Amino acid sequence: LPVFSNTGWTVSVSKGGDWLHAQSSSGEGFGQVLFHYSSNQSTEARVAEVRLTASTGTVVTVYVVQAGSEQAATDIDDLLL
Repeated sequence: LPVFSNTGWTVSVSKGGDWLHAQSSSGEGFGQVLFHYSSNQSTEARVAEVRLTASTGTVVTVYVVQAGSEQAATDIDDLLL
């Protein structure tokens, strides 16, 4: 996940943290956040919520969808219910 910022920032996985983990949790200015994940053994897609918080308090939320072993997600809104 590329990050373009003129301030310090932190990243956290606020939903889905059991299968998606950020390699680094903070940085300053331009940076990249790499993630580790486990494979999805379910047939259902799953979603993780990643929050990038600037030191100014601004929050950007990114959703990561991992398809199930036999079907792909069709609409992220269906997964967030």
